[in-house]
Order: sequence, then structure tokens, then C-alpha cells
Amino acid sequence: MKQRRAETNRGRKLSPAHIEDIRRAKLAMTAETRAKISAARKASATHGQIFTPEHDEIIRTHPPGEAAKLTGRSMESIYSRRKVMGIAERRGGK
Repeated sequence: MKQRRAETNRGRKLSPAHIEDIRRAKLAMTAETRAKISAARKASATHGQIFTPEHDEIIRTHPPGEAAKLTGRSMESIYSRRKVMGIAERRGGK
């Protein structure tokens, strides 16, 4: 649903009034408010969680399925992290 909405709005021009409202809202934000928003985004699961060194060690030393269970992350995130870490995927289940 969100993706369709984004596709509908992509490429649309904002009205000058809307642009001015956004500009005013940004100017009115205090440093404290910006810090709170930043912290909330970092903590948000949709924004992504930070991999700790302990998680990296589990991902490095365990099979992906077991690493997902031990870290509480999805298989997709485990495979993505393994790719970033340069760990080659085994083919054929061997």
C-alpha cells in the first residue's frame, strides 16, 4: 500500500504554500527536537538496527538459520550482513 502511494506521488510538484510550510517547520525545530527525531529513527526497526561486534561474530561462526535465531534478525538481514562482511555463500547445501 505504501509503495503504491509513493509511486502515485513520485514526480509531483509541491505547491509553493506546501514548500513554505515545510521550510517553516524545519526552521522552528529546536536542536533538542532534531536530536529526538534522530534517536527515534536510529532506534526504529524500519530504519535498521546496528550490528554489534557480538552479532558479527555469531554471523561469522554460525550457519545463517542459526545466526538468525541467535540474533533475533531475519534471514534477509543475515544474508545482507554476510555479504557486507565478505562471507561467501555456500551453494548446494554443502
